[in-house]
Amino acid sequence: MRLLRYCLREAGTGIRRNPFLSLATVFTAAIAFFVLAIFLLGAANLNFLIAYAERQVQVSVYLKDGVALTDRDALMADLEKVDGVGAVTFVSQDQALERLRAEFGDNAALLEGIEEFNPLRDAVEVQVTSAESVTAVVEAVKGNPHVDDVSYGKEFVARLVSMTRAVRVGVLGLAGLLGLASLFLIQNSVRLSVFARRDEVLIMRLVGATDGVIRWPFVFEAMALACWGAIGASLAISVGYSWVVRLVGRSLAFVPVLPALSVLSWMVPLLLVSGVVIGSVGALLALRRWLRE
Repeated sequence: MRLLRYCLREAGTGIRRNPFLSLATVFTAAIAFFVLAIFLLGAANLNFLIAYAERQVQVSVYLKDGVALTDRDALMADLEKVDGVGAVTFVSQDQALERLRAEFGDNAALLEGIEEFNPLRDAVEVQVTSAESVTAVVEAVKGNPHVDDVSYGKEFVARLVSMTRAVRVGVLGLAGLLGLASLFLIQNSVRLSVFARRDEVLIMRLVGATDGVIRWPFVFEAMALACWGAIGASLAISVGYSWVVRLVGRSLAFVPVLPALSVLSWMVPLLLVSGVVIGSVGALLALRRWLRE
């Protein structure tokens, strides 16, 4: 406890002793975390958009003529058991024709008399929760004697699956690079602080201070400055993203975006934790040279 009080006191003294350097460190950390937060927000919304597109993927299972009600219900029950399947809905020929009329709109008169020889087929429509689930649905109905055809936009689904995997891998890679960039910026700022107090560090070593006594005040100081930077970035990103969500809602209502509250509820704690981790690691890396001498 005594060591903790000493570390906190010395950290506060170091911040007050070099106010301009401390402000520069906070500003640098705020910029680094702000850029990281923008990337994470973009990645989260892109993933949300892809998930929304995946939920729009639909598999249409067309039935043969004269399929009994029990056979149809058995097929639908089997499809409901497939992983990744949401809703399973039966659409009769007449319902499909009504949908077609609605899609034609003012040109629905072109369909007059078509009900007498309705070319549309009874179908079971399957909503999936992800594009990967389409393959499982197709395999589930393969060889079924009551199924005439399956339609699901094979090329679109293949591209969507590839894009989803590429985006997730890219997000992880870029997040790691931005995290390393933030660590590098904060480490350099802490290194300047250590350099400005290098005589103090050397004197403490000469009088027999342990590495822990020398190291931990700098670590707490770096953690505090990085956290202040994270707080500044959190405030800026909260105001900015809330404004963007309102702007998109007014101008581009058809574009799905994550609500501000649901995103910021995890973004702000993540930035604060990142401030603690990156600040402490940056200080430890910056002190290696002085503690080796």
